[in-house]
This record gives sequence, C-alpha cells and structure tokens, in this order.
Amino acid sequence: MAGAGTKWLIGCGIGCGAIVLVLAGLGVFGALFVRDTLEGFDHAVQAHEELDQRFGGVDQFTPWPDGAIPATRVEAFLDVRASTAEARRQLAVKLSAIPLSESEARDLEAKPAGEKALSIFKIIRSAFGLGAELGGFFDARNAALLEQGMGMGEYTYLYALLYYAFLGGSPDDGPASDRDEEDRVEVSFSSVTSSRRVHDSLLSMLRNQLQGLPPDAAASQRQALAREIEALERDRRRYPWTDGLPPATAASLEPFRERLLATYDPVSNPFELAITTRKGFSVTAE
Repeated sequence: MAGAGTKWLIGCGIGCGAIVLVLAGLGVFGALFVRDTLEGFDHAVQAHEELDQRFGGVDQFTPWPDGAIPATRVEAFLDVRASTAEARRQLAVKLSAIPLSESEARDLEAKPAGEKALSIFKIIRSAFGLGAELGGFFDARNAALLEQGMGMGEYTYLYALLYYAFLGGSPDDGPASDRDEEDRVEVSFSSVTSSRRVHDSLLSMLRNQLQGLPPDAAASQRQALAREIEALERDRRRYPWTDGLPPATAASLEPFRERLLATYDPVSNPFELAITTRKGFSVTAE
C-alpha cells in the first residue's frame, strides 16, 4: 500500500512541547476525551448507537459474495461524502493553524520570544477548537450514514476498499501528506484509520464473506479470498486487496473513479473511521 511506512502527527517537534501536550490531552488519534459540553459528540454517540441497532456492529458486516459492489451502494457512499464535505473543510481550517512540518516548526522557533508566545497561544487555541470540529465531523458522518441506510461496518469496508485498494491511498495519509518525507514532524500518535481495530474489523468482514459464499461459488474465488485473509492475518498493517482488487470488484468501481477521487481527503483521512462511544462523563473516539 502506498506510503504504508509513513507516520505523521500534528505537533511541533522543536520547542513546542505545549502544543503536543494539548493534543495529547485531547487524545486526537487514540482515545479522544471531550466533555459533554461539546454537543456534536453527544449527537454522534447517539447516532452511532442507532447505527449499531439497525445494522449491527462494525465486525458484523458481510461484503457481497461475488465481490462486485452494487452501484447503489457506491452512490450511497458518495452521498455520505457529500454530506460531510463542509465538516471536512472546517476541520482542515483548524488543522491549517497547527505546524505540520519541521520547517514550519523551525520558523516558529526562530521568532522573537513575544511573537513566538503569541503564535503558540493561537496554536493552542486552535488545538482546543479542533475538538469541537471533530465532534461536528463525527456528527455529520453518523447522521449521513443513518440517512443513507448505511452501517459503520459497510462504510468502513467501502472506505478502505475504494480509497486504499482501488485509488491507491493509504491509512497513513494525513494533513501533512503533501510534504516531503524529510520535512514531516513525527511524534507518538497514530492515525485512527491505520489502527489495529480497523484492520481486525476488515479481517472479520472478509471471514464473513468467505463463510457466506454459496456452495456453487467458483473455486478460484474461494481460494483468492482465503489467500487475502491469510495475508491479513500475517500482516497487522495490511488492508484488504492492496495488492490488487478481484476483477469483479474493480470492474464495478471503475465507472466511479473520477467521482471517488474528488471525494478523497487526506486531511480528514485519520479521523474518517473513528467510532464514537460514551464512557462515563466523557466521549471516546477510537
């Protein structure tokens, strides 16, 4: 998969420890704890609970037996993407105020003390504001899924299949994906979309698909699916079909290539597959 070894994270590796601490407190890429004063998270949690009730948990989704994606489901996916476009834009605005590369961090470090302090204050304010934008993003996504009759399991499967296996994106894509490799800042968080949870969910889906194949399914189809499952079991960072889609799957997606390309957003990619749940007095996105 493209760029599978690349790690990125919002932060400032030089002289900006306060920013990293703020983001660590928000838990942007692991567990995100936000007080229930953020209305978007409350709505997102309620919608996610309804999604689970209607469609089952993420691991329960079973892909279509022949591998082809029905055009109606791709259209529903694109409608969800359209409904979240404004929330993604707002998220990008917040992220743009935070240094994402080593050169930006060095520029900040080189400023006079007073100017640097003011810049750091603005960055910290943006970091805290990021929580509200994430709440709004999750709320918009979950509401759109309910409207389109699509569970989080199906959305996760389609997102990984369409954007990574079909279009060549990567779970590691993020706000700094357009920077040179040596210019990116690396700190200790990881992307939600490249998490082990998502990998394991996708693996469960392929197992469901194999188990659900009809008795008269072609031996070649059964063998290809079994090989892909084995590949995912060996490599915990692998996502389905990143070495090439089955012919029936690729053929069903080709008419949508340009429209799908227009809806892929590296900036929001790390947050797209997060699941929002309530834990006590806080909300967790993981």
